[in-house]
Amino acid sequence: ELFFDDEQALSKWASSFAGSFASGSFLLLLGEMGVGKTTFTRNFLRAYMQNENLRVTSPTYAVAQEYRNGKKRAHHLDFYRLAAADELAAIGFEEVVADVSNDGAIAVIEWPLCVNWALPSSPCYCVYLEYLPDQLERRRMCWGRVPSDWHAIERFYSDNQKNLLS
Repeated sequence: ELFFDDEQALSKWASSFAGSFASGSFLLLLGEMGVGKTTFTRNFLRAYMQNENLRVTSPTYAVAQEYRNGKKRAHHLDFYRLAAADELAAIGFEEVVADVSNDGAIAVIEWPLCVNWALPSSPCYCVYLEYLPDQLERRRMCWGRVPSDWHAIERFYSDNQKNLLS
């Protein structure tokens, strides 16, 4: 559990975390709308891809973005608007999973619980972000490695929500 006073501190941690992130991994981002998932992703991907000028935008409407830098590849997906298997097929989600699982790319997925039934079977890193009540820009972040079993991911999400309330 970490606390960040502002978006800049969160961004700095995301960049640092990227330096130790292994290829062939999934990063699932959980948290309410506007808490900083895309900001986290932008700084994480710039550091991971070793390109400070990388233009990382929210894929909310495009759903999926792919980034390349030499042999490094990263996928950024936002499942907020998805609900059906045919929508996942249309964006090539099976190919993304294969690229990560077999060929060493990484994938950052925002709103993974919207399609929890389709998540890959390999372990994932989860990051949960939330604003602290009555503290303006201050955020709380929990992270950990969990099995990519949607029940485990939902437990990670609900357990971290309960911790703030207790």
